[in-house]
Amino acid sequence: MDAMRQNAWDTPDEPAQGSGWGLSDSQLIGHLIGDLRILEVLGRGGMGTVYLAEGTKRNADQRVAVKVIAPHLADHPQVNGRFEAEALAVTRINHPNVIKIFDYGVLSDGTKFHVMELLEGRELQELMEERPPMSALEVAPFVDQICQGLQAAHDSGVVHRDLKPENIIVLREQPLSLKILDFGIAKLLDPNDWVKLTLTGVVLGTPLFIAPEQALGDQELVGPGTDIYSLGVVLYTMLAGAPPFESEALGLLLAQHIKEPPPSLHQRRPDLPRAVTEVVHRCLEKDPERRFGSARELAEAYRQALGGLDVLDELDRLDTVFDVALQAEMSTPTADLPAFSPAGPEPLTLPLTPPLTPPPILTPTTRKPYSSRHVLVVGLAGGATLLMFVLVALMTYLLSA
Repeated sequence: MDAMRQNAWDTPDEPAQGSGWGLSDSQLIGHLIGDLRILEVLGRGGMGTVYLAEGTKRNADQRVAVKVIAPHLADHPQVNGRFEAEALAVTRINHPNVIKIFDYGVLSDGTKFHVMELLEGRELQELMEERPPMSALEVAPFVDQICQGLQAAHDSGVVHRDLKPENIIVLREQPLSLKILDFGIAKLLDPNDWVKLTLTGVVLGTPLFIAPEQALGDQELVGPGTDIYSLGVVLYTMLAGAPPFESEALGLLLAQHIKEPPPSLHQRRPDLPRAVTEVVHRCLEKDPERRFGSARELAEAYRQALGGLDVLDELDRLDTVFDVALQAEMSTPTADLPAFSPAGPEPLTLPLTPPLTPPPILTPTTRKPYSSRHVLVVGLAGGATLLMFVLVALMTYLLSA
């Protein structure tokens, strides 16, 4: 696929023609990028579109996903920098719990693209919504594999910076396996390799899972502990059925991550082992130095909280709710399963200085409880309706008499 880095359309087999920034679906579908033929759109996100592609020559019959940067962002220097940084970050990691990027390059019109492995699975977010909250034992294999992927990334000098359930895909295979996706705002820890894409004071990440140092816009404090915090929010949400902090106001949500202690997980789930809740709360320490020193240390602590290293071996013999759900889906013929590849929503970028692009609106994930005023209004409306029915019945009775 090295030829793709030069001129992706330089092929005699039905080259697509396009001009200007961004090629349309009609200019891509059915045509070639190197020796890959674009077949269809798999999904769209804020940063680009992901296409299903199939090899035609040396990669014949191999199916992959091709992510092409969005046309309206193709000439945006910061977005292009992040797109390249994602490819640079992921290609440094070689681990079964991290998505693979096989190649990356530039189309003839200057638009950048990635060639990634094609995944079939479901977002962890979907599974969490189906069966909240989970038991400490059910969460264990997820902790183990997410930590393995993060440790591989950190060992390669990469911090994800946007870890959340939407960026974790549970594959349709046994035994249970998952992959971490979307390293679009990853930070390279080696200052010689890190192309500085943001300035101090710029907030990068998803607010519901953002670490305090990210919420403050302090890029110098961002490190492996940043991913540990975000994973702590994920674990808290899996175990409690709701995240530790929620607010419709973005500023208030960021302030909670920066200053407020998380609500006691033990009080929300008194049935959980105290050692498990302590592990989660250590992940959520405001000071990165007070969190676990590594993802490997976190995984070990969670195992010990459940009673020892043999817990994960026991999990392989258990039919957890997730195993049952995945087995039910696997009973469907493979041809009927939709191919999944990440093109999901891009992380919120909120500069404290004037933004380059308008930040997306934060949508609340849970409905607010009814206030006493709502209850009073509903009660009055109900009482008025009942009174009307009584008056109509009385008038009917008098007229008939």
